[in-house]
Amino acid sequence: MRRIKLYLAPLLPFFSLIPTAGLQADDKVLAGWNDFSSAYAAHRAESGAKAAVGDVKNVSGSLWGGDGARHTWGSTDGTYGPSQAVGNTDTNGVMSLRIDRPTIQFSVKNNSTRNIHLSKVVFDFASINGNSPQNLNLYYESGDLTNANGGSQAETLLARWESILNGLGATSDYEDKELDLSQLADQILAPGEEANFRFEVDTANVNNQALGMDNIAILGDYADFSIVTYNIHGGKGSGDSTYNRQNIIDFRDNFLQGEDVICLQEVDFQNGWWTDIKSILSDYPYTYQTVNETTKYWWSTSETSIAILSKIPFESTHSQLIQTDPGGDEWERHAQYVTIKLGNDTVHIFHFHNTYNFNDNDFESEKEGLTKLRDNYVYPQLGITALNQADKLIMLGDFNLLHEDVTEILPTTDHKYNGRDHVNSMKVHSHDGHYTTVSAALSDHPAVWATMDIQAPSPNPLTWSFAPATFGAGSIKMEVSLTTDPAEVEYYFTNTSVADGSHDSGWQDSPVYLDTGLDDGVTYSYSVVARDKSANANASGALTGSAMAVINTVTPPYSESFEAGTSGDWAQSTDDDYNWMNHTGGTETAASGPSGASDGSYYLYAEGHHGLGAYKTSSIEALFDFSSMTSPSMRFDYHMYGPYIDYLSLDVHDGTSWTNGVWFKDNQQHSSSSDQWSTADIDLSAYAGNANIKLRFRTANTRWNAADPAIDNIQVDEAQNFSYQAWSESSIVADPDNPDNAPTADPDQDGMNNETEWMLNTDPLKSDSAVSPMTQEGETMTFEYSRRKLESVTIQAEWSSDLTESSWKTIGLTEEVTADDGDIETITVTVPMDMEHKFIRIKVVQH
Repeated sequence: MRRIKLYLAPLLPFFSLIPTAGLQADDKVLAGWNDFSSAYAAHRAESGAKAAVGDVKNVSGSLWGGDGARHTWGSTDGTYGPSQAVGNTDTNGVMSLRIDRPTIQFSVKNNSTRNIHLSKVVFDFASINGNSPQNLNLYYESGDLTNANGGSQAETLLARWESILNGLGATSDYEDKELDLSQLADQILAPGEEANFRFEVDTANVNNQALGMDNIAILGDYADFSIVTYNIHGGKGSGDSTYNRQNIIDFRDNFLQGEDVICLQEVDFQNGWWTDIKSILSDYPYTYQTVNETTKYWWSTSETSIAILSKIPFESTHSQLIQTDPGGDEWERHAQYVTIKLGNDTVHIFHFHNTYNFNDNDFESEKEGLTKLRDNYVYPQLGITALNQADKLIMLGDFNLLHEDVTEILPTTDHKYNGRDHVNSMKVHSHDGHYTTVSAALSDHPAVWATMDIQAPSPNPLTWSFAPATFGAGSIKMEVSLTTDPAEVEYYFTNTSVADGSHDSGWQDSPVYLDTGLDDGVTYSYSVVARDKSANANASGALTGSAMAVINTVTPPYSESFEAGTSGDWAQSTDDDYNWMNHTGGTETAASGPSGASDGSYYLYAEGHHGLGAYKTSSIEALFDFSSMTSPSMRFDYHMYGPYIDYLSLDVHDGTSWTNGVWFKDNQQHSSSSDQWSTADIDLSAYAGNANIKLRFRTANTRWNAADPAIDNIQVDEAQNFSYQAWSESSIVADPDNPDNAPTADPDQDGMNNETEWMLNTDPLKSDSAVSPMTQEGETMTFEYSRRKLESVTIQAEWSSDLTESSWKTIGLTEEVTADDGDIETITVTVPMDMEHKFIRIKVVQH
């Protein structure tokens, strides 16, 4: 009979290994600190902060605080956290933390021209001895990361590690930790943005004992795809001097921003210069070169090339002769076409050094060359007839044309240019610019670069972690598997069976969708897509599924407090105006609704602020089977605070028609949100034996705002079970020692369990007898006992002469009700003394 409830509470993970979908396969060290070998007091103040080291260009960081650096301590494993290489295993000091100096602050700043994705925080630690701090917290403290609504993200506890005493030595292989940062609403540092984090310890046996922390790092990578086009003029510079190797080195060190792909023109093919360039740009291991020749170069042939260098493998490469210069040196003009894979997305790159006509003629030759690139190469390679049919298409190079000419021939979504050099794409540039100051040293052109988020969330296509399935009355639930993107992800669930969009989710952050108010027995089909929150809104392919909506038939005993975050078995009625909703905390409308649930954290309420006007109704209903019940009863908690509440009603449908107002309250019943909830008990015994009972909560408002009635803690059971529950709560649970109030428990150890004590009206916490002492009057014996008036239980006295089971009988024994308070009756038993001996018992039989 006891009602047992289970609660699912959110857990703050000890650490998480959730992968992120960065552009590159592996995380890099954005800001790391592994060498604390300087003086003991170093790095305690922000003014003496320790600068970070890292693998990503133009990203910086600082670390300070704690008890300073201890140069004789250190981790020996040679990694940041579990696996990111530090580069050596030297014991070169740690940062220490004590309760009296409990915090270490560290930051990362993006000084590059690209978006940076913050992926993880990793570190090593040793608690040294049993007196060291026992708990460690990691906070996002402040910075430029935003919350889900676009405002500044507030200080956030990211993780708490408890009981961290590992007893490792001051110099040893420290314990490794790794924390995924996907809890942050925003993980992207745009150019110029900064994020600040804080370690903080608490609880120690001795406040001046230290915890050692080493190899601290923030991991991540570029969050977007970046490409640059540059005519390097043979590496000669603008003055037509000879090739200068240092010019290429300066370009690499002083101007490149970690671009993923470099497209170069006029790469001299002779004298081994191409080999030299590949060596200088060795972090671009994938290269593709196409040689152009002159067909008229005084009395000899000359060769130069166009080339693509990439950090990402090519899926395919191809080149084609587009046109030859009409005069002068008559250079061949090839175009290159390569594809690369970003996750499941293919990026198409066309690279071209266009025709140049010494006899200008209004750029007719150059226009012709660019038109041929489009019509004779791009279209056939992609199988399209117009550029807007392409996706993730980039065309770039030295086009030798002004911007207005290029945009007329290549009407792409986005253009970045500087005179003759262009980056044109079918996706929006996140950031773009020129490397103008490099021109004097290396070329007579500036380089043109652009960054683009052109990668859909991963995985693509999506997969179900919970395919569409019935979930409560008239509801279907579904969930997409973990989907990640550096620019964050949002989802759109479409009910393709309902054409008007009324059962679509709209764009939402949650990968979970619950579709409610569906018709019983109807199969509904769904599709879902994910897209990132970049300017390009890169979308995945659609994932589909279907399920039948079923209104569950509930067989009591039944208990529901809505802790799953849904309406459970209660379906929204289809003939009302607005919906009941699951909620925690206070409601949306001021001066209305409860401040919190009556049981657990969640409850249902009807939001009066629906904007539909006055006297609108909202109803939810559930189907029950009372066929095996003898005295069904319902209990629920309600809260009715709000001056514009019209009424709250419980209605019953017996399979034929509705009976409204079986329980009914009108107007507000509470004076504030903090008022204690009230409890309703409803006798439903009139519907006993009926297998098709529909119960409905129905409410209405007199105006459209402050009218938020709420319900919680719904129970349907036999009436006697509610009686036992109330008795046990007052007789057992309220006891200071709080013994077990289960029906089968026997806290007083007198041989009668709680349920029997309740039926016989005895004390469950005191070893006592169910019967009064016997008294003899003449030839009869009398005694008394109490019994609870229960329809489903028979309680009576019996006698036997020999204690065999078949000998027990009631013949000759009389029972008389001598007191009755409506719930408990007192029975006087008279037993004839006509034998040498008789045995008496009180028999309890549940039907």
